[in-house]
Amino acid sequence: MPSPTRSASEGFTSSVIYWGGIVAWAAGAKLPHRLERLVILNAPHPEVLLAHSLRSPTQFLRSSYAAFFQFPLLPEAFLGAGRSALLARALIKSSRTDAFTAEEIAEYRQAWERPGALTGMLNWYRALRFRPSLNERITTPTLVLWGMQDQALEYGLAERSLALCNDRGLRTFEKATHWEQREEASAVNAALLAFLDG
Repeated sequence: MPSPTRSASEGFTSSVIYWGGIVAWAAGAKLPHRLERLVILNAPHPEVLLAHSLRSPTQFLRSSYAAFFQFPLLPEAFLGAGRSALLARALIKSSRTDAFTAEEIAEYRQAWERPGALTGMLNWYRALRFRPSLNERITTPTLVLWGMQDQALEYGLAERSLALCNDRGLRTFEKATHWEQREEASAVNAALLAFLDG
């Protein structure tokens, strides 16, 4: 588990990219009739993130960069500097050494440099205060897959999120980070197929 004194920048990229899971949680809460099964990879239910952060000083520190993202323009300038050097470094430092190739990092940088790309990423954070409450229990069978070495998100978030689900399962990956789908691809795929076929 990383030290709470680590640089807040190390959490930038992994947190910028977990929004697919947040959208999936919202679909589970608001559109259960459209889902047969729900799978979440290292993304907390939106209703538990703040509550957990207020009770966990380490998670509060890990999530503190989100306040900086509320400012206009400055975060874009900061994250885009040096061909998005900070984001590239965060992606590398938040994952195992075999997770991303140099070519893939170059592709990420190219994508981040597109006009409006960083603003689009940051706007997910800026829109948080406008989101609807998601207090409905998740009735769809739900599986959470969690990399235990995630630098941005504590395991307690997975437990709190699952407490909102009626039919739930959890699979942890002890050596995986936020990027378990890349680092433990075979095991993640096997867990997905077993759950979706179940």
